[in-house]
Amino acid sequence: MNTYEIIMHSRSLAGQGEAGFDDDAGYDGWHAELAVLGATAAEKALARRYAEGSLRESAAKLKALAAAITDRAKRLDAEADRVDAGTLDLLRATMEATGNPKLTLADGGTVKLATRTSRAVVIDDDTAIPAEFSRVKIEPDKVRIKSAIDSGRDVPGAHIEERTSESVSWSR
Repeated sequence: MNTYEIIMHSRSLAGQGEAGFDDDAGYDGWHAELAVLGATAAEKALARRYAEGSLRESAAKLKALAAAITDRAKRLDAEADRVDAGTLDLLRATMEATGNPKLTLADGGTVKLATRTSRAVVIDDDTAIPAEFSRVKIEPDKVRIKSAIDSGRDVPGAHIEERTSESVSWSR
């Protein structure tokens, strides 16, 4: 019996139980069927627990691997940045000595020192900036709204919603 069939059969048996029985034999048959269904559901749940555990274990291993790969990629990027900085130092020194910002490489390629100028705004004191040069982000304060509604106050545009969440917890 698959999980869907177990769920549907459970609902059917629950309906029969609510409807009642004409005699003890009907009740005994229903009760025996419930016991079989319970055992089947328990086997299915155990298999699902093992499957879930295996999947979570695999996910944890992959997350650890991903973290290691990310860490390695960051180290390689940092090393590439150090090589790039060394190349810039070499080009600057060569340009100072020769006046030529370009080097011809042994393989026929070239490496060149390129200089670019840009402009950026630096805020020295954000409290001194006039309001016309500021942005204000307005968003609802859910903590204060909840407190107000809980204390009986009406807050237009908001309401409290009861939410239910379910989870499966395993024990041995």
